[in-house]
Amino acid sequence: MSVKKIGSISVAALLLASAPAWAYDDLNLDLGGYFVGALSSVDGDTRDVYDLDPDTDSTKFAAAGQIYVTGTHILDNGIRLGFKAALNLNSDSQDQVGGMCGDFTVDAGYLVTCQDRAQEVYIFVETGFGRFELGQQDGVGEQFSLTSPRALTMHSVNDRQDRHQLNPVGQVLLSTINDSSGDQAKINYLTPKVGPVQLGISYTPEGLGDTDMGYTSAQKKAYDEIWEVGLAIDEMIQDVRLKVGATYVTANNDTLTWDNKEWNVGVNVGFGGFTVGGSYRDSEGLTIYGDGNEYTAWDAGLAYETGAWKFSGQYGQQEGGVTVNPDLVDGDTYLLSARYNVTEGFRVGAGFQHDEADDTGEDGSALILETALKF
Repeated sequence: MSVKKIGSISVAALLLASAPAWAYDDLNLDLGGYFVGALSSVDGDTRDVYDLDPDTDSTKFAAAGQIYVTGTHILDNGIRLGFKAALNLNSDSQDQVGGMCGDFTVDAGYLVTCQDRAQEVYIFVETGFGRFELGQQDGVGEQFSLTSPRALTMHSVNDRQDRHQLNPVGQVLLSTINDSSGDQAKINYLTPKVGPVQLGISYTPEGLGDTDMGYTSAQKKAYDEIWEVGLAIDEMIQDVRLKVGATYVTANNDTLTWDNKEWNVGVNVGFGGFTVGGSYRDSEGLTIYGDGNEYTAWDAGLAYETGAWKFSGQYGQQEGGVTVNPDLVDGDTYLLSARYNVTEGFRVGAGFQHDEADDTGEDGSALILETALKF
């Protein structure tokens, strides 16, 4: 998301008279945020993921937003110090299903409770040897992951839960993002770019315990000793832009047989207004039921952007070996969408989504209208 520059201001103006003496007087603050509102008409055999209304043939409204601040200070030797704090803005007055709320508290399987909460709070240090991050922040498993291109801001076949992806149909909640550690407190190290290549490693000492990070199949428990490594490539080859992301994640569980082992890879190729790409994820880990689980998912898509318009088509498929409720895993999902940039920072879009759950034989469709504002 783009941010609005506040500029270099005196921190003393923001703090009480008892502010600590080590505060910098020339800290630069950047303020940013976004809001996405969506209206969806759902027709299907399954429940509506915007709420738990048993009438699935309905029209629902959903919203997600975030506000964040980044502070930076450059030392005399050129080292850049900073922090970031991001607050998710969601209603906590009702339970939700689907990828709306970022970091979820799971209740009875895949029912989650939305809350206004800090999603990211961390400090960072940038030197000639790379970038170090410490605090509540996504690991490189998430930071380096790529998915298929899309036109809408927060509707996709790939339910990237920490980005508040909205899914009005909710039968196929696949994810190819390697985000088992979520925003748990961790240490990240990202190397400087060497040409088009960047490497990263993350360590999360304490995982999620009894709190799952999202869907039954797409997100697994990760208890402790979570290690993530990633490779990112971003290169222009004449008029073609190539982006590649590949990650591997392991997590330890001393109490059960199954450890979490996941890998993924994603590729995007852009040329002449077109972007084509996709991603794949393979996971052997844990579900919220504590069962051994093998989960695979992939997506593919094509997008075209011309002027203020962008169009896209996406397809995704997932398969899982969950012992309990296997009908929540296997399925296919499709999304055709378009968006228009009304002005800088404001866009409107529309889409049609269709899900098919293989094991139950159920399907569902939705017409989607989306507005997005960022600053």
